[in-house]
Formats: sequence, structure tokens, C-alpha cells
Amino acid sequence: MHQLSVLITILLIVIASINAGPVLRDGLPSRYHVSGVIQLPYAEISEPFESWIDVEAGFSRIDYYGGAAKTVQRKGRGQDYGANYKIVPMSDEQVLNKISCFQSNGSQADIVDVQHTLPDVSTFQDMGSAEWRGIKCEMYQTIDQVGDKKSTYTYYIDVASKHPVHYEMFGYDSLIGSHFDKYTIDYYNYDEEPIDPTVFHVTDGMTCTGFPGPGLEHTAPHVLFNPMSEYINRRSADYIESSFEQFKKNHEHKYDSELEHRQRMKIFRQNVRYINTRNRAALPYKMKLNKFADRTDDELRVLRGRRYTKGYNGGLPFPK
Repeated sequence: MHQLSVLITILLIVIASINAGPVLRDGLPSRYHVSGVIQLPYAEISEPFESWIDVEAGFSRIDYYGGAAKTVQRKGRGQDYGANYKIVPMSDEQVLNKISCFQSNGSQADIVDVQHTLPDVSTFQDMGSAEWRGIKCEMYQTIDQVGDKKSTYTYYIDVASKHPVHYEMFGYDSLIGSHFDKYTIDYYNYDEEPIDPTVFHVTDGMTCTGFPGPGLEHTAPHVLFNPMSEYINRRSADYIESSFEQFKKNHEHKYDSELEHRQRMKIFRQNVRYINTRNRAALPYKMKLNKFADRTDDELRVLRGRRYTKGYNGGLPFPK
């Protein structure tokens, strides 16, 4: 009888462990699948994605534009510092849109980790109940203040299902008196079901090489290989600042004040993001940054339009 009760207890524990959801680690589920749309209003971009994250397995995968671009992150363990993989169609003089694999290995100073697509709420403050587009949610928020720049991150979770709903970032610069950055993510199709390991082995049978570009001239390699790292749980410095300094040096751009510098960098940031996301969309062309990446729309209109000169231009009078 005692043995029977022990067996029943063990069976109940096994059933409970099967039915239980993944354990939270650092405010994040250890295993989940979710789709969503990244929206960059200043760059006029909506980028769909689908993601699979398995912390225990040490892998994450994020597909953009329905799989037109795939990225895989293999977590570093011990002396293996991990690797980032990018699978995209590439063209050259011989082939058109050949599916190619590119690899960037981690290092002791930059160990690769799984890339979450949900924010780490352990650093957020619980703001109580709120509604998002008619959905009753729990709202979490954190604020990051660096000098004149204030970044506010807000995350909404469905009260009933505990599923992610919406995430947004607003960056306000008091010097220029406006937002320097803004992006949002809407989530859907969330689940915590076991993930087939083959999901993460999309590079099997492929030879992966270093990434030839375009993009390396204006974007940090870790962002090119892992675009989501720019938006979710960012742990590295803002690469845009160093990229903008290099852009200014390359094209000999100088500004009259710190105010103009920040305004130009805001424009540059959105142009870089626009180029990177369009290059992930498997379009029949690739985009590249040029010397006008810090210009306003009005300045570009002047360059595209005809300049008017007062006085007689030598032409015949218009017939009446």
C-alpha cells in the first residue's frame, strides 16, 4: 500500500511537471513561441517576425518577413562562446537570390546568448491595470535617463491569458525638444509548447561564411546578425552614435551646434533602420547608405527640384 501511494505521488508530480509552463528566468519564460510586428513610425516601417526561444536548449530563432531573413542565436557555453547565424537570399554575377548562410562567432568579451523577443520585466515597475485597444492588461514600465535623453519602455500583458500584447519605447531628448526614437511591437500567436529541436537547425547542410554586406559600413555586426537586439533587452551601447561619427568623418559633415548634431543623428538613425529592414525583406534590390542620410525631407526636396532664377532666361514667351 505504501509503495502504491509513492507511485501515485510520483505520477502526480510527473503530470504536474508536464502541464506546468516553462520556469521564469530573469522575468522571462524559458521557452516560448510568439509572432509580432515591429513598427518604426519615424521610418514608416512595419516588419513582421516569428520567433522561437528555448533557453534550456541554448537556442533562439527569429524570422523576418515570413522567413525571407532568418537569424539563429546559439548560446555560448564554457570555452564555446556561441555563434550568430543569418540565412538570407544573396545575389552576385553568377546566381540570383541564392539562399546563403553567414556566421559570426562570439568571443570571450562578447559571448552570444539567446535573443528574447519579450522584454525582461524583472527590471520593470508594475503600474497596475490598463487597457490596450480594448484588452484589459497588466502594465509594466521602466525609465532610463541618460543626460538629456529619457527613454520610457512600456509593456502590456493580457490579464486573462497572461500573454504578451504590446511593447513600446519612447525616447525623448529635452535638448531638441522632441522624440529621438520610437518603436512599438504588437504580439500575437503566443504559446509555451515544446519546440521541435529541428527548428533551430536551419543551417544544417549549409556552409556558413562571414557576412559580405551591405550594411557593415553603418551597422554594428551584432545588429546585422541579430536585428532584435536593437529593440529588446539591449545590453550593449547604442551603436548609432559611433556609426554616426564615422558617417560624419567619411562625408566631412560638420554641424554648427550640439542641437543640430542630435537632430541630424535622429534622422540618420531612422534612415539606417529603414535601409536595414528593407534589405531583410527579400526585395529585388539592396539599399545602401549615402551622404544624404542626415538630410531632412525638405532639404532633399530642394535637391530633387528645379531651382528658380529671376529674370529673363532666353526662352520664347508663352503663347497667349
